[in-house]
Amino acid sequence: MKKIATIILLMSVGFSCSKEDRLTEFAISGDSELRVNNDTNDKCLIYFDNNYIGTMRTNTNRTWKVPSGIHVFKAMTDEYADFVQTDTFPKNGYRTIRLYIKSQTGEIKSIEF
Repeated sequence: MKKIATIILLMSVGFSCSKEDRLTEFAISGDSELRVNNDTNDKCLIYFDNNYIGTMRTNTNRTWKVPSGIHVFKAMTDEYADFVQTDTFPKNGYRTIRLYIKSQTGEIKSIEF
């Protein structure tokens, strides 16, 4: 009976881990900046060219040094559809992305400034 209880406990621990628990941040650097404002009501997993670069809690801002050029930005949450955008990151400049939830559809949206 002890063996069954141990197996059930291990299975429940394995299934309770979030996506974030299994990710390792990709070390990114470059001559441009990605500035993200997470104005959603959920934490967001942030990807740059399909590499996980970090997690943002709700209502936080974060900046990453990234390479200039055309790149793909993605934000993922547990509750909403992924937000994906291809953008040009200027050399010695920055791109700011504000994430928010569009109330009618529940989708993650973005405003750039």
